[in-house]
Amino acid sequence: MTRCTVLFSCLLVEVMCLIVFSFENVALNKSAWQQDTVFNYAAKRGVDGRKSSLSRFGDECVTSEYNATSEWRVDLEHVLSIHHISILFATDDKDWNKDNELTKYFLGFSAYISNTTEREDGILCFRDTTYTRATIPNPINIPCPHYGRFVTYYNNRTHIPYPEGYSDTTASFLCEVEVYGCSDQGKFGENCSMPCPPKCLKNSCDITKGTCFECIVGYLGPTCEIKEKKPQYPLPFLCGAVGFLVIVVSITSYRCCIKGTRGNAQFSPEDEIIPQNLSTQVHSEDLFFKRKHL
Repeated sequence: MTRCTVLFSCLLVEVMCLIVFSFENVALNKSAWQQDTVFNYAAKRGVDGRKSSLSRFGDECVTSEYNATSEWRVDLEHVLSIHHISILFATDDKDWNKDNELTKYFLGFSAYISNTTEREDGILCFRDTTYTRATIPNPINIPCPHYGRFVTYYNNRTHIPYPEGYSDTTASFLCEVEVYGCSDQGKFGENCSMPCPPKCLKNSCDITKGTCFECIVGYLGPTCEIKEKKPQYPLPFLCGAVGFLVIVVSITSYRCCIKGTRGNAQFSPEDEIIPQNLSTQVHSEDLFFKRKHL
């Protein structure tokens, strides 16, 4: 590898880092919650910005009880546009490798973004299905360009048998969770300097591309710039439909009128008509006249 190539690669990495870190850590010092807190190792430690010591039993990391499930979440206070999530696991200030006993508690974890405290109401950003005690990174960066209010870390040991290397129980040994995005709603791009397209539903768009997640009613396209056309029907079709409607209305009106006339007519007993066979009636009259002339 030439010196120029190395310099270019380093420059590219620096530029990418600048782009990533142009987003703000919107989770810093926000309110947090966790399941089964141990003593005063509270959930808020996971967003206090302190990470000089990665010990479970220091004063900078979150610690929960060993259980079949573990859950921790941060409330961003508003629905914000998010770029990525960074999670720093506790190490007990030891080397991070397959021999570190804490690695087994993080295998199989998931990360979610949601608008409610129910994680499954939102989207799954990541679920570990491949890491081993030797390969799980620390910290781990999870791209998740979406929008939401709550970011949740979750793990479980509820489906036996577990993969090789997994612990029998789990716990939230987290030292810092950083959520990078835009603190201003409806913004995207580097430094969150550009507004989302005006037709994006709830003013929410992809934090890097500016494409809308959803459009307001009546608009289509990546940035909701296309006005949805109303369906056009040919003139013969419209004429036929109108004609059919007129016929149906006419028949209905006629039936209603006939029914109404029959219902309102008044008859006296003298007006009652007894139906007779016409041929029989005529024959009786002929017999009467014949007898009279005899």
